[in-house]
Amino acid sequence: MRRLMIVITIASTMILQPFSHVAAKEVMIHYDNQFELASIMTILQQNADVLEEVNLISATITPQQVAKLHKLPFGHTIEEDKQTNLQSNSRELLAQIAQVSPVWNVNVMKAQTAWKLGITGEAVKIAVIDTGINKVEELAKVKGSISFSPDDPTTKSINESDLIDRGKEGSGHGTAVASVIAAQPNGFFIGRSPVVGLAPNASIYSVKYMDGSASTGKASNIVKSINWAIANKMDIINISSGLQTDYPALKQAINQAVDKGIFIVASAGNNGLNTNLTYPARYTNVIGVGSINKSLYFSSFSNSGATLDFTAPGEKIPAINKDGSLVYAYGTSFSAPHITGLLALLKQRYPFSTNKMIVEKLKKSVIDLGSNGRDKVYGFGVPTFISTSPKIIEASPTLKVQKITDHSVKLTVNKSNVYKDWRTVITLNNRTHYYTKKQTILIPKLQAHKTHHLAVRYMSDDEDVSQPSTVSFKTLRDTTSPQIPTNVQGVISNKNVVQLKWKKPVDLDFSHMLIYENNRYIGKTVNTKFISTTVLKKKIHYQYKLIAVDEEGNRSKATQIKVIRLR
Repeated sequence: MRRLMIVITIASTMILQPFSHVAAKEVMIHYDNQFELASIMTILQQNADVLEEVNLISATITPQQVAKLHKLPFGHTIEEDKQTNLQSNSRELLAQIAQVSPVWNVNVMKAQTAWKLGITGEAVKIAVIDTGINKVEELAKVKGSISFSPDDPTTKSINESDLIDRGKEGSGHGTAVASVIAAQPNGFFIGRSPVVGLAPNASIYSVKYMDGSASTGKASNIVKSINWAIANKMDIINISSGLQTDYPALKQAINQAVDKGIFIVASAGNNGLNTNLTYPARYTNVIGVGSINKSLYFSSFSNSGATLDFTAPGEKIPAINKDGSLVYAYGTSFSAPHITGLLALLKQRYPFSTNKMIVEKLKKSVIDLGSNGRDKVYGFGVPTFISTSPKIIEASPTLKVQKITDHSVKLTVNKSNVYKDWRTVITLNNRTHYYTKKQTILIPKLQAHKTHHLAVRYMSDDEDVSQPSTVSFKTLRDTTSPQIPTNVQGVISNKNVVQLKWKKPVDLDFSHMLIYENNRYIGKTVNTKFISTTVLKKKIHYQYKLIAVDEEGNRSKATQIKVIRLR
């Protein structure tokens, strides 16, 4: 179903306005497959960015283009861009320090416990989606920068699309957020305590989605930033910004990132205790973070709600400003990076633990404030780093390949009696992890006719791991044809075009479906539906043929149906 509307919030009133009555607008358009992408891009031409990791198109479209998109024979959702706000306290943000006090925020998170173990966030990749990060001495671990912020043609003195973190009244934002995560000690002290981020050796990537000189940013640029983070294999994304209303394109991008194993951490918002979390912090698969002060009381400006996960320091936070000076920072913008830094420490300490396992460690480590357990004000509480030195596990399991097919391998893991009740973690091609206590394991969905590499390790209850045993093998060539397409149906729409539907193929290596109309190739798709662009003539038979293709290029026999338009 196609939905098309603009939602403008003015004094808490929603005004719905038909898109065709307004000038060109910035939008996000969802597509399902390459056929739909090509059809949409034919209309949009050059004024669009394809975000392949999240199946979205960012574009500026005119009413005339909207009318053409309406005529396409498949459903698509068009969402107008929305404004975002940085989650910092604008009245007190980054006021220059006169007299300083001890660095309490790092102490409460117990980051020093990690540092004493040599855990500093080394090799953990963090995307800071913000206003940019400037080159300052304390942020030597910024490994790369990119900007999705557009230039404002009405401002002549600055280029908002550059990589610079700038802001109003001398205050930046992205640089300060990054410093809470990964500032290195370079001479700034508060009392006898150095100003340092929780994970000073984490690899930081500056992803600028808005310029700090602006009052608001655009949600579509956050979506573009997430798309970049997925493509560049980030471990954690920090978003210290928020929207007051849901934005489905943002949710879609976040779902894709989480499915790829990326943590998303977002600030709860600075609208006060009686206000629900902003988006994306309100999404259940995002770690939403509220603010506490030095006395471990909930900050008066911090939002609250049922989806709040944790709270962290967000008042009078020592941070590095855009010009490299030492400042205080206030707001949930600076609470979120505390959790991001803590996650980086845990990712380094437990490199073979799943994201779910690591979140459980956060929950078990909390200083439980407020009501027992999770509550709307403090979430689960304030998480801390609780760990011991990695235990040395002397032995390693042995791994034996029992049977190899084109798309699977059967393994036997031999464990000594000492470790027989422990899990083993099996790593496939240095990426995918399997966790099991079984000794016989079948790993499916392998690419055919390819060399694969396996490593197996013991994993203790504390999630320490042994040295690996490794083995390499090559899957067989796939010579089997895919299953013939089944349950194929053709339905004529009110626009007199045919929508084809079929049952999802059962083959694990299914690649795509080829579609022919009257023996003429008209497209391919990975989905279970396809809409022809041919307008059917009355009382003429149209023959449609479907052929399934697998990853090796093997083809199934064709399934054919006939369709006739009677009226």
